[in-house]
Amino acid sequence: MKGIAMYARIQELKQKGYSQHKVAKEENVSRGTVRKYWIMSEEEFAHYLIECKTRFKVLDPHRTYITNKLMTHSEITAAIIHDNLLEENPELEVSASAVREYVAVLREELGIPRSIKIRQYAEVAEHEPGFQAQVDLGEKMMKDFYGNKVKVHFFVMVMRALPQEVCIFSRLSV
Repeated sequence: MKGIAMYARIQELKQKGYSQHKVAKEENVSRGTVRKYWIMSEEEFAHYLIECKTRFKVLDPHRTYITNKLMTHSEITAAIIHDNLLEENPELEVSASAVREYVAVLREELGIPRSIKIRQYAEVAEHEPGFQAQVDLGEKMMKDFYGNKVKVHFFVMVMRALPQEVCIFSRLSV
C-alpha cells in the first residue's frame, strides 16, 4: 500500500480513534511511516507528493556536460566522466557509483548504447627458453596456526624450461 491509498487509510483509522501503534500493526507499515502521515493535512500531503516527483539529483546541474561527453564519445565510461567532473569541479562531492548510475540512466534516456569491448587474443611468437614467462595472481582464505582466517596472496609463474643440463629448480617455503 503506497501513496494516496496509504495516506487515506491512515487518516481513516485515525478518525476511528486508532492509535499510531495499532494502525502500523494493522496496515503492516512502520510506525515511522504512520507518524509521518498522521500529522499531515491534505494540503501538506499534496505538496509532499509534488516534491517526491520532482526530486533533485546532485548531478543535474552537470547534465548538459555529461550529455555532451556521451554524444561526442559514446565509448566513454562513467569512471572517465567521474574523473573529468572532479578535475573541473574540485568542490563537487559525488561518488563514482552515483555517476555510474546517472550515466546509465542518461544512456537509456538518450538511446546511447554502451560500447562492447571484445578482448583480442593473439598468439605470441616463440622465444628462447627462459626468455618469457606467464604470471597469474591469486588469493585464498586459509586458517593460521590459531584457527583464524587469513587472506593469503600468491602468484604462479610458468616459464618455458631451460635445457635439462642448465635447469635449476628452487622451492620457496613460507
